[in-house]
Amino acid sequence: SVIEGTLRRPAIPSIHAILEAVTRHYHVSKQDILSSSRKTEHTWPRHVAMYLALTQGGMSKSAIARFFKKKDHTTVVHAEKKIQIALENDDALAGALKAIVSTLWTIDKPVVRKQRI
Repeated sequence: SVIEGTLRRPAIPSIHAILEAVTRHYHVSKQDILSSSRKTEHTWPRHVAMYLALTQGGMSKSAIARFFKKKDHTTVVHAEKKIQIALENDDALAGALKAIVSTLWTIDKPVVRKQRI
């Protein structure tokens, strides 16, 4: 429609751009984050990526769980709570999240999708 053609919806980062930014920040591979590993060096970046997909990527918890090959949305709920609790006491984490978010748009050719209104 004419209105759709004139209004630009804000682009939001895709889960792929978020995953790339998190892997760069934490120096882990995509395979490590997407694996079923329970090692802290893999679970923490995975939780951060899930949290950012939820808060920055506008994705549903179920969609995030599917992307990370988890059984259901409760894994994402757990990751969200872990990050929120950590943010209350950890200024370094807040800085890390800001740094990651700021790099989302500097990643080479980030994949973006239009925000649903």
